[in-house]
This record gives sequence, structure tokens and C-alpha cells, in this order.
Amino acid sequence: IDKSEMLIIGDSLTSDILGANNAGIKCCWYNPNGDVNDKGLRIDYEIRDLQQLKGILVNLKMIYGMKNQINDTHTFYHCRLRFTCS
Repeated sequence: IDKSEMLIIGDSLTSDILGANNAGIKCCWYNPNGDVNDKGLRIDYEIRDLQQLKGILVNLKMIYGMKNQINDTHTFYHCRLRFTCS
């Protein structure tokens, strides 16, 4: 997978977002509390609710032909995504 086709989504500035910055990969900060980016890191997208992720993925053409809206289990259908959870 080419870096231009990747998006790192994380809630930690010091691990997830810093890692994305260091690797030159687009990132999305999941920031439900509205914290301030006091680390000076590049944040390409910031969301406060995981429901917002769908719009980002559609705009980036990372998700196609969704059958259902994102729900509490965050299940995606017909998409080009690979999830790594830590």
C-alpha cells in the first residue's frame, strides 16, 4: 500500500499522530474532549465523534458502496481499509 492511500486514525498525539507525522502518512486525530494540540504536530483531520470518520473516508475515496451507516460497532462495508488496533 502506498503512503498516499493510508490514513492513521488515533487518539494519542504522542504515539498515533506523531507516528503518522514521522512516517509521512495522513492522520486523523480522534479528539472527543476537544483537547489542544500543544505538541505542534500536523493534523490532517480532527474529529470529535467517530461518526465523522465516514465523511473523511468517503472524501479520500477509501470507502465505497457503504451498505450501512457507521454504528456503535464501527463496521465498514465494501471498503479499502485495513485496521490495526493497539
